[in-house]
Amino acid sequence: AINGSSFSKYLNVLFTESRHFNFQNQSVNQVDYSNLPKNQLIILNGLRDVPSGMASQLQTYVEKGGNVLVFPTDGMNLDSYNTFLRSLGVATYGERFAERREVSQINTQSEVFNDVFERLPNNMDMPFASSGYELSGFGGAIEENLLTFRGGRAFVSGYKSGSGKVYLCASPLDTKATNLPTHAIFVPMVYKIGILGGTNGKISYIIGRNEVIELDNKSDKKETPYKLKGKEEEFIPTQRIVASKLILNMDQQLNKAGNYQLYMDTNKPLYSLGFNYDRLESELSYYKPTELREQFAAYRNISMLENRSNLPEIVGKINRGVELWKYCLLFALGFLLIETLLLRFWKE
Repeated sequence: AINGSSFSKYLNVLFTESRHFNFQNQSVNQVDYSNLPKNQLIILNGLRDVPSGMASQLQTYVEKGGNVLVFPTDGMNLDSYNTFLRSLGVATYGERFAERREVSQINTQSEVFNDVFERLPNNMDMPFASSGYELSGFGGAIEENLLTFRGGRAFVSGYKSGSGKVYLCASPLDTKATNLPTHAIFVPMVYKIGILGGTNGKISYIIGRNEVIELDNKSDKKETPYKLKGKEEEFIPTQRIVASKLILNMDQQLNKAGNYQLYMDTNKPLYSLGFNYDRLESELSYYKPTELREQFAAYRNISMLENRSNLPEIVGKINRGVELWKYCLLFALGFLLIETLLLRFWKE
């Protein structure tokens, strides 16, 4: 988190109490630019303006797959902010508003909220904002509104930029401006943005479909290969280093679903990856006709249908049972013929 006049206690509590994140606070005047690319998410919190040097570094960071989350501040330099945001090709901040606005919609189809809720209750308590800035859309940006005010204005939105994403909040991270930092939605929203940060935000893959996996290369040891380890198996996937990226090719080496950890030469996993079976596939093993007959030999009301070419006809006959009406009709006609002959030729 790169902070303006003060650090945010809400971000501190949110991240420092979680063992899943390595969280650092830095003042805007003491930013170590060389370490920016190592972060999965960079939060700009309450900056009066965005220095040109920082803007340039953040632009490169986002283009290479980094994620940035922006919380503005009252009285900020709009020109400085919007110059930075335009360089990323995303929305900009517009006029300030000072009336209460309530959120009316949570985008549960977005990648941030798609697996957060089982369902949304009709009377759910929504966050609100009492002050902030209008988010002015940019025609060339791929926008995804996360939280939307009544009337359609965006409260929190995400934008695709380069290989990364930029998330903008309309209000400062301050309870004087909004109840978002104390609202229940704040925790899963910021956590998920943090998890999705960078090109390694994808945490699950489909066996047989996601054959190539791109991750950040976390080691300069070119001679030591990465190893993928699960509960029952461990193997070295096909791999290559391209610039700062690690490219893994599964090559049908992984056949069993589960959670796997990517190691190098330490006991600490560098990545945790989940692999699932393709839901479009089904279990293709089945019994042979002889095995089925043995299984159901004791049941008289079960029929074996082996000829599939005329299956509808066979099933229809089974449903209708033995059809005797044809025989009854033939017998009736026969008896009628016999009666007619008897009446005509029988003589007393």
